[in-house]
Amino acid sequence: MEELELIPQDIEAERSVIGAALLRPECAFEVLSSLQKDDFSSIVHMHVYEAMEKLAKEGITPDIVTVNSRLEALHLATPGTIEYLSGLTVETITTKNIKSHIDIIREKSKRRRLKEICARAISETSDPENDIDGIANGLCNAIYDLDRRKSDVKPLKTAYQEAYAEIVEAVEAKKEGKLLGIQTGFPRLDKRLAGLKKGELIVIGARSSMGKTSFAMNIADHVKKDHKVLYFSLEMVPSQLALRLMAGDAKISMQDLRTGDIGGKEIARLGTAIQSVNGNMFISDNFRQSTTDIMALSQKVRREHGLDLVIIDYLQLITRTEFKDNEVQALDAITRQLKVIAGELEVPVILLSQLSREADKGNKGGQRGRVPELSELRGSGAIEQNADVVLLLHKQSRDSTEAKLIVAKQRNGATGIMGLHWNGETTRFTEEDSVHRYYGKTPFDKQEVEY
Repeated sequence: MEELELIPQDIEAERSVIGAALLRPECAFEVLSSLQKDDFSSIVHMHVYEAMEKLAKEGITPDIVTVNSRLEALHLATPGTIEYLSGLTVETITTKNIKSHIDIIREKSKRRRLKEICARAISETSDPENDIDGIANGLCNAIYDLDRRKSDVKPLKTAYQEAYAEIVEAVEAKKEGKLLGIQTGFPRLDKRLAGLKKGELIVIGARSSMGKTSFAMNIADHVKKDHKVLYFSLEMVPSQLALRLMAGDAKISMQDLRTGDIGGKEIARLGTAIQSVNGNMFISDNFRQSTTDIMALSQKVRREHGLDLVIIDYLQLITRTEFKDNEVQALDAITRQLKVIAGELEVPVILLSQLSREADKGNKGGQRGRVPELSELRGSGAIEQNADVVLLLHKQSRDSTEAKLIVAKQRNGATGIMGLHWNGETTRFTEEDSVHRYYGKTPFDKQEVEY
C-alpha cells in the first residue's frame, strides 16, 4: 500500500502564532503584515486570520472576544470555537519566538505552493494542445512570484539614514575621482548620470540605423573590462556583435573584415584583440525572449558568474506574453517587468528602443535633421514613464560622423545634450575627435546645453 504524501505544514507553529496574536495586539499586527490567509494550512487558522484582518481594517484590536464575535458574524464559528481560541492563548507561554514561528509557516507555505505549481505544470504538459512555451512562461512566473510577499514598511528615519549613507559614499567616491555607478566609457555622460546605477532602467532610443546597437556595444566593451555584462541580442547572432567589437579593438574597417581584405599586420592585430578578450561578457542569441526568459537567464548568469549590467537589444523584439493584440499595453507591461528585474537583480538594465515612424516625418531622403523627442519612443508613453533614464541618439544622416546624445529624461538628475563622433568603419562612438578637441567644440553645439 502506497504511503500518503504528506502536506508540508507545521500546525504547532500555526497554533503558536495565532495564540500570540490573540494575546498581544503588536503580535496580531506583525502576523497580519507578515503572513497571508493561504499561508496557513489549517482551515480553522485561515478563518481566524480572516477575522483578524477584517477587524484590523476597521480599527478594532483582535483578541479572543472580538475574533470569536467576528467569526460568528461570518458564519464561520462553531460551538467550540471560543474554547479553541482560549486554548491557543493558554498554550502560548511566550510571544518572543513569534518571528521564527512566522518564518516556519512561510517556509511550509512556500513548499506547498511550489508543489501545486509543479503539479499544475505537469498536468498542463499532458495536453498536447497546450502551448509549451506558454506553460514554461507560466511556470517561471509562478516560481518567480513565490517570494513576493506583502511589502514591509520602512520608517522615514531609516530611509534618511540610508540616503545619507549614499551621499557619504558619493562624497568619498568623488574624492577618489570615482563614480558610484558603473562607468560607460563616455566621461561626460558618466558625469551627468553619475554612472549606471543599480536597479535603474536606462532606455536608449534611436531611429533605425542610427547606431544604437553600436553605442550599446561600445558601453558593453568598456564595462566588461572590470564588470560582468549580459547582452541579449534579439536581432543579431553573437558572431556579428563580436565582429563589431573586433573592428573597434583592432582598428580595422568592418568592410575589410567582412570581405577579407586584410593583410598580415591586420591579422596580427586581430590576434592581439582576441587574446585580450576576458570572460566578463556573455551574449544570449535566442531571438525569442520574453521578460521571463530574460529574468531566468540573468539569474543563472548571476549565480554562476556574477552580473553587473544587462543590455537588451531591443524592446520591440521582446516576445509578448501579455496583451499580444495591444502594443501599448504590451510594451507597458514589458517595461514595468524590466524595471522590476533591474531591482530584483540589483543591476542597471539598458534597454534599446526604436523611435516611431512619426520621428521621420518631414525629413527628406537620408536626412534626419529633426532632433527626436521623448514622445517618439515607439509604441507607448509608458516606456518613458517606467524608465529612470532615457537617452536619445541622433545623427543628421546615416553617414554623418557627427552625432548628438540627448539625456532626455533623468529621474534623479539633470537632462542635457552632448556631442559624439561616429566612426562607421570601426563602429565606434567617441565623445569628441581631434578636430573638435582642437577647436574646443562638440558636434552640433559649441557647448553642452540643457535639454
